Amino acid sequence: MKKYLLTFIQVSLISFIFWGCGGGDSKGTGSNEVMEDDIPLRLAYEHINEVMDKYNNSFNVYTNFVDGGNHYNPSAWMKPDPCDNNNYYNEDCCDYDYNEILYHYSNYTSDCYSGTSCIEISYTPLCAWAGIYYIEPEYNHYQGYDWGDFPGYNLQGASRLTFWAKGSGYGNQKVEFFVGGINKGEYPDTIPTIYSTEGKEVTLTNQWKKYTIDLTNIPKNSNLINIIGGFGFVSKSYVPITFYLDEIKYDVSFLDDLRFIRSFETISSTNEPDKYITNISYTYDNALALISYIAKNDLKRAKILADSFLFAQKNDGTFHDNRLRNGYMSGDIYEIDQINQTLRIRLPGTWSFERDQFEVDEFCCGSHVGNVAWAMLALITYYETVNESKYLTSSIELGKWIETNKKDDNFGGYSGGYEYNSQTDEYIKVKWISTEHNIDVYAAFERLYRLTNNIIWHERALHAKQFIENMWNEVEGHLWTGTSPDGKINNAFIPLDVHPWALMALNKYNEGLSWSEQYCYTETSSFKGFDFSYSSTTSPDGVWFEGTAQMALAYQINSEYTKANNYIKEIEKAQEYAPNTNGKGIVAASIDGLTTGISWNYYSRLHIGATAWYIFAKLGYNPYWGLFIDEWKEQLNDGVNTEKVYVNTNKGKVNSSLILTKLPKIWDKSKRQN
Repeated sequence: MKKYLLTFIQVSLISFIFWGCGGGDSKGTGSNEVMEDDIPLRLAYEHINEVMDKYNNSFNVYTNFVDGGNHYNPSAWMKPDPCDNNNYYNEDCCDYDYNEILYHYSNYTSDCYSGTSCIEISYTPLCAWAGIYYIEPEYNHYQGYDWGDFPGYNLQGASRLTFWAKGSGYGNQKVEFFVGGINKGEYPDTIPTIYSTEGKEVTLTNQWKKYTIDLTNIPKNSNLINIIGGFGFVSKSYVPITFYLDEIKYDVSFLDDLRFIRSFETISSTNEPDKYITNISYTYDNALALISYIAKNDLKRAKILADSFLFAQKNDGTFHDNRLRNGYMSGDIYEIDQINQTLRIRLPGTWSFERDQFEVDEFCCGSHVGNVAWAMLALITYYETVNESKYLTSSIELGKWIETNKKDDNFGGYSGGYEYNSQTDEYIKVKWISTEHNIDVYAAFERLYRLTNNIIWHERALHAKQFIENMWNEVEGHLWTGTSPDGKINNAFIPLDVHPWALMALNKYNEGLSWSEQYCYTETSSFKGFDFSYSSTTSPDGVWFEGTAQMALAYQINSEYTKANNYIKEIEKAQEYAPNTNGKGIVAASIDGLTTGISWNYYSRLHIGATAWYIFAKLGYNPYWGLFIDEWKEQLNDGVNTEKVYVNTNKGKVNSSLILTKLPKIWDKSKRQN
């Protein structure tokens, strides 16, 4: 397992497993033993698996600019020491500044080997030599400390480091490439300097070529237990040179590590929206992925995500009130404060070359009630599957955070949450209230009530339900977006998703599907489906595949199977033919810049959330209740969705609880929950 050299750090040991999926026409009769031959469903799961493992199949030094899976920092710049006499020059000293000698740009985008970017390096021979170590940690953050004062990475199990390189122009650039060799401080490298298998000095060509640094023949008293100099280069050229690097990685995997799944696959490192979302793992998307793994009975992957939520909850670094944030960094789940030797969750963002600093994503730093509620739903579903109390405890703590910080008594319901302002470094409580959020909260709180037999959760669920009911427009047959900060109903736009979500969560407001057909249906870019929202001032401009999958699932609940299957087929057509598809996952939208009525748009990028909702639709699985539709309907028919008291009968068995269903005025039924 990859870890920093701290004895108290442990992460879950989860091994990889994948098994086939399948199904037929969607009628809400899915089971965990789905058929192997349902190729689109199997491919959708493959996509989520591949993205989940993208940064754990190898230990990456660099793949793309600000990738969440990158390790080590090009912060240890090297050159000869300054001369005693500024007019004196020889190979033992150098008076020039680093920036006069070396240029390092990690977001070069022209003719890279792979991905969206690569590294460009230029060397001007004002000194006899110069180079850079990619080092852990970045000592620029720790003033007064030197290389080797803090531990690096444990890379035991790696047999080689590989990288791709080429020279500019006609090639012929001479460069030394190496690993290890830093012998300073309390934590020196545990290997000597090891050079490329092609020799200490490599002569580059003008074509991309793969190079290898062999780690199998290190000296007998060496090992890979502490590597702080993860990669480096030195040039001793007598003429100016420019060369490029890409795909620098160790061949060791860490598939058991805790991690979140990156939400979107990006196609650029410089254009919108890609440059802002490249390393983001949204909480909502990861909650959906966790539920989708439970639906498939892939409990090993589900556990990794569930434990990652628990880790994030307890290792925030700023807050200690059990909240979750809207998003986290992909790749390693934590970083270390080396001074205090404490862990903290990693937050996503991008590098500002103008301000020469990493800038966190403001939205992800915040905590919206709906995202926290979706994490609750995922953890509750996992708890019901494995019967480990820590997941129920985590869900209760999240519920308490929602209740303590967000309750609103005007329309009922819970306000939006907190948003982060990086200019003032403040977390600001928002005053708007979202119908979507309260649908999520209702289901999460009601499920807590059924698991804990604590009536307070039912009362809180009804408080969220009160807001939903107040947002129903009986005349026009739709739900409003919610309320604006001034407390008035927000009628600027009406989102699609509140209507299928309300049906999934409350088994109510079926009329909203008809309204959605009339105002959100669109045929564009060779696809049929539903747009994100309706506004009286705009027309539908593209198909939002996530929402289209939600409608397909809602149609199954409404027993409109022909409609459900038609839209599932449209999504599967997008799986194969939509712009930027990989033939496995589902893109967010049929076009770039699909408008939402809010400050952000959707783009044709592969999306974990859209892929998960397709899976739910194909399986006929209701993520709000963690049940296949037929199972959920059976509970409804048995009165399970009326008032009820749950008596826990868990005695070492999974999912064993007695449901005493209270019908009007009498107690007359009991049922054992499977």
